[in-house]
Amino acid sequence: MVFILIDDLDIWGSRQYGRSWTNQIGVPGAHKGTLTTWTYNATRAPEDDQPELRYTFPGDSIQIFGRPTPNLLLDYALDDRSNLTRSVLDTRPRLPEITPGQSSLIWSVGSLQPRPHTLFLLPGSNPSNPSSPLVIDYLLYMPYDDYPTSAGDLVLFDDRDEHPNYPAI
Repeated sequence: MVFILIDDLDIWGSRQYGRSWTNQIGVPGAHKGTLTTWTYNATRAPEDDQPELRYTFPGDSIQIFGRPTPNLLLDYALDDRSNLTRSVLDTRPRLPEITPGQSSLIWSVGSLQPRPHTLFLLPGSNPSNPSSPLVIDYLLYMPYDDYPTSAGDLVLFDDRDEHPNYPAI
């Protein structure tokens, strides 16, 4: 299996909307030492800070890795933003499986059609039930077969794969 890793700073800016996103630099245990965090801000009107992360990826699954937080509330959609699904995730560390201070899987979706998809994530979008912070370290997606990778892509291979299909770079 082949995976493409996208660091949180590579999705910063043009793909994140709302004013409550922040970047942290020099974070121990984080990929490239960075984290991107959305935190609920009760002093802002909901229409003034509608957080959203939007990312298009050419694959059949995507995972979000970050720092676990309790009661994480996410609305998400694939390809059609008007078709949102609510996820309430308890992503607190499941010790000894997860080491505190390290990034772990906090959300994923798979078994998608092998084509480009757009993921829409809207954290904590219910002001009457504010969410814990969404802390993102990186995204990991599995490109569909024969999708060409680019020279700058961070490509990960599963070493348990008997016959890996190494894409041309």
